Amino acid sequence: EDGTVKLGKKTLVKGERSFFLQPGERLENGIQNVHVLDGEEALLLRAKENFSDGDSNRKPGDKWMIKGPCDYIPPIEVEILEKRRVIPLDENEGIYIRDLNTGKVR
Repeated sequence: EDGTVKLGKKTLVKGERSFFLQPGERLENGIQNVHVLDGEEALLLRAKENFSDGDSNRKPGDKWMIKGPCDYIPPIEVEILEKRRVIPLDENEGIYIRDLNTGKVR
């Protein structure tokens, strides 16, 4: 922004933009696409660093899900663990779900 290199600082650049990498800078994972989720998809996310996500504060290791439909660009402090789809169940079907924190099955 001001032309000075800040060692170890990551920056997220969104949208259609043209810019030059400053000496000592590099693209971490190249140019990445926006994650477009439909109504039957969700992203499982994990915080890599402390950050504020709207009304909630996330700590490193916290996991949560973003449900579609939406377009999602993960902040620098977030990693995407996996993309999930809804599990359709018929009237006579069921599944067991284990809570990873407590170990309880519901």
